[in-house]
Amino acid sequence: MIVHRHLPLPPLLLLLVLSLLAGLVPLVAAETSSPRKFDVPAGSAERTLRQFSAQAGVELIYSTDAVKGVATRAVRGELSAVNALEQMLADTPLRLVKDAKPGAFAIRREVAVDPNAPSRLADATAADTGRAKVTSGALQLEDVLVTGSRLPLNSGEQPSQPVLSYTSRDIERSGATTLGQFWQYIPALSTGATGDQSRSATGDFSGGQASSTSNRTFATIRGGTGFTSTLMLVDGKRVPRTNQQQGGSLGQDLGGIPLSAIERIDVLLDGASAIYGADAMGGVINVILKKRYSGTEVRFTYDNTFDKDAGQWTASLSHGFSSGKWSGLVTLANTENNIMLLVDRDQTRSFDRTLYGGTSTGSFGIYRIGQTGSVSVASGTLPGLASNYAAIPANSNGQNLTVATFGSSGAPTIDASPGEMGATAYIKQRSGFFRLAYDHNEHLRIEGTTRLSHNYQQDNGVYRRALNLNLPATYPGNPFGVPIRLQKLFYDLPRLVKAADSRNNEFALTASGKLFSDWRYETGVNFARTVAKDLPARLGNGAYGVANLQVAALNAAIAAGRAPVLIYDSSRQSPNTATNLDEFFVNSAPLVLSDDSQIWTYSSQANGTVYDWAGGPIRLALGAEYREEYYDSPDALNVSILPGANRTMSAFYAELGVPLVRPEWKLPLLNRLDFNYAMRREGTPSGDANTPRYGLAWRPQSWIIVRASQGEGFRAPNLFQTNRPPTSFQLPASALDQPIDPLRGNENFLGRVLTYVGGGNPNLKPERSKTETYGVVVDVPKVTGLQLSFDHFDNETYDLVGSVSGFPTLFAYAPQAILRGPNLPGDPAGWPGPITGVNLSGANLSLFRSAGYDFGVKWTRATSLGEFTFTSNGNRILSTETRLFAGSAPVAAVNKRFQQMRVTSSLRWRRGPWEAGLIHLYGGRVWVTSGNEALAPSRYTDPADRWDVSASYDFAHGRGSAGAEGPWWRRMLRSSRVGVSVIDALNDEPPLDVNGFANTTIIDPRLRRYIIDVSTRF
Repeated sequence: MIVHRHLPLPPLLLLLVLSLLAGLVPLVAAETSSPRKFDVPAGSAERTLRQFSAQAGVELIYSTDAVKGVATRAVRGELSAVNALEQMLADTPLRLVKDAKPGAFAIRREVAVDPNAPSRLADATAADTGRAKVTSGALQLEDVLVTGSRLPLNSGEQPSQPVLSYTSRDIERSGATTLGQFWQYIPALSTGATGDQSRSATGDFSGGQASSTSNRTFATIRGGTGFTSTLMLVDGKRVPRTNQQQGGSLGQDLGGIPLSAIERIDVLLDGASAIYGADAMGGVINVILKKRYSGTEVRFTYDNTFDKDAGQWTASLSHGFSSGKWSGLVTLANTENNIMLLVDRDQTRSFDRTLYGGTSTGSFGIYRIGQTGSVSVASGTLPGLASNYAAIPANSNGQNLTVATFGSSGAPTIDASPGEMGATAYIKQRSGFFRLAYDHNEHLRIEGTTRLSHNYQQDNGVYRRALNLNLPATYPGNPFGVPIRLQKLFYDLPRLVKAADSRNNEFALTASGKLFSDWRYETGVNFARTVAKDLPARLGNGAYGVANLQVAALNAAIAAGRAPVLIYDSSRQSPNTATNLDEFFVNSAPLVLSDDSQIWTYSSQANGTVYDWAGGPIRLALGAEYREEYYDSPDALNVSILPGANRTMSAFYAELGVPLVRPEWKLPLLNRLDFNYAMRREGTPSGDANTPRYGLAWRPQSWIIVRASQGEGFRAPNLFQTNRPPTSFQLPASALDQPIDPLRGNENFLGRVLTYVGGGNPNLKPERSKTETYGVVVDVPKVTGLQLSFDHFDNETYDLVGSVSGFPTLFAYAPQAILRGPNLPGDPAGWPGPITGVNLSGANLSLFRSAGYDFGVKWTRATSLGEFTFTSNGNRILSTETRLFAGSAPVAAVNKRFQQMRVTSSLRWRRGPWEAGLIHLYGGRVWVTSGNEALAPSRYTDPADRWDVSASYDFAHGRGSAGAEGPWWRRMLRSSRVGVSVIDALNDEPPLDVNGFANTTIIDPRLRRYIIDVSTRF
């Protein structure tokens, strides 16, 4: 039995949560005003804001340029001025700031914001006036930061690197219930969010096990070099790298973050090691959590298929308050789902995928098991039968079996149904996010945050089996008088269930504020810890179990005269007691993966203007960071365990922004020109890294920007790669090794026993990268609301950590990995000693390069029928190149155009409280290498298409529904929203590759399903 313990909350933290939920709720209503009747249609902000001001009787202060080209939402009914204006500005770049002047509100235009800046959901209270003020009747817009830069940008400026930003509203509209699901909508991401797709229609009897990677949420950008090439951040703070025993290739984990706690997600599509340091070689994903959010929201989401009960439900509670100098936020969430079986889908009903143009998956496909199991002989035919295979007779209990009964049972099939094996795993996620802040004055803001999550996953189990098991001629139930082989599944035995458990904890304390002039600072400490464990399957007697019947244990039982009954129809009955077969499925040396990764980060930074010249203010950001990383695998039972290891890293960085040309100069084709330079020096135990980055943003006209960036990146080897204890084993050299030593006169050492040593390599250097991105963003003139973007990228990563095999390759590229003994008597002068072994420890070897482009289209149009918004974003990898060594030939199988072209397009309509949308996801062909070229040569997998539809109704925006009076049901619904989505509406199946595995990048194996999303705000 697997014991599952929940993560306890510290008593003080629990007290804080209860206090916020029970004692501080009345503070939400601190800001009230008399409701007024509003009837403002959707349309241009330049017109609708004037209408609102007249109906509300308040003064609005804004700049004409800030609201130009913005379409606001309709607002109708009896509302306070604050609520009405917030509804109008929802899903626009305009934000409300209540001014200190009575009866006046300021409206500012916002670009992507810094993780530490006020939220886009900022409450319209005096606490939000810290950075956006009205002076002498003119609105001073807030400077904000974007992911990938330490410097603030003014409204209207664009970063030199492409950044995609998705708001909480974008996530809500997609219908996604987890981060991993939402990442499917971002074409530039190759998601590793296995989660509810952990079995993803690829199961066979050699798999079917949950692992510590299966409920993780990670991704790589633009087809990078594995998931460690993308840095994962939460509020700008890195999360630990986990699963280091897997070589660290699985990167960091963002699992367990509730969508209800997310303010927005920024995806930086370019390298950013100059800003964030190690691991940001291919880009950055920054999940930004809500900050200044006032009110209470309860949200419930139910996700299920139309034909099977594979339901997933998520419940969350968010409560935020703002009172004077104090503000806080609590978000609690719980997610749980049912298991869907492999037999629930046609593609996975059988392990024989030849019906779909592939091969039989896994090791099982070569065995004739059928429903009852079968017996066979190694050669020839079974005595008394005309075949070398025979099915075990149906309903047999293993008694009175004869050759005739086997002869009448029919021929066994080559495969069997997966039965109760799961296509999706059972997952339970619990998470909590807590934030408490105190604004002492403009010079000091203190903020503490805590993020806790507990993810548990288990598969539905695998059947125990006997594959090619040799039984002697005298074995009970063997009537043939010769040794036979047994193939069968033990349907009557409890399945072996494996599970995985991961916990993410994060605590942060920061202080920030104004230094002098426009200089601001932030300093703080952050602790993050991730513990990921496999929970191995156990038998009824408590021992660790394996799926294959162990031959040694069976032979011992036979020798002791107590052979168990094995030849029977286990799909119908069992002649054995419940546990007397357990001893034959014991794993004496189970492999347990247990990772405990911890990071302490101490950081300080400041930014401001160093000189205000004719072109504009020259801004500088300076910062320092000290990081401690710890890693351990305390529960590992295998011989390759890693003892506690740690390392420290220190970094200093600077970023300079220089405006070279300003619009007021009215130069031809030089409306604006900005230069950006960043440099970071990071010291690691594997060597220091200097990572510069250059950026240029040029506006020939006010409506077009041409941008370019070039930078370098690095990734330090993980602690497992450098600190793993040494291992060794011995094997004789075979012909496959091509055992010819050219340095000893082409000496042939075939059959010589060689020593192969491995372990960590403390001399590994950091992996390096170079990235280039060039692009253009166009706000199409005379077409209101239409924006186009295009970015070309070329990324190269070298000194990748790997190992070398094959003596010709070793001689050519890594002769230092060949171990030699002393010279033999009679060796000619200059000869090296004879080869005695090979060092398999990791080394800096290979090179990877990818090039392609990203594009984006967005067009918003307000009409009398409502507001229409069309968006389309795509990513295309034009070429990839992998070389095992810098001077070697490209790897042929990898250098095809195997990366899918990904495009996500959507059309949304909104009018009053109604909203509807259509989303299309496209994944192009992808090259897959065959596991058996003789049966099915390597080929491209077919493209995939998916169509999603959605509709929602927001009662708060309905005419007359938001009033304080009326029937109880109207008062209850006045702040509610109901949304319904149908995912994969056409029920398209994921394409199968040449090996019979489904490509679930675009299409979930659950196929068509519906999502109901209900939220209520108080």
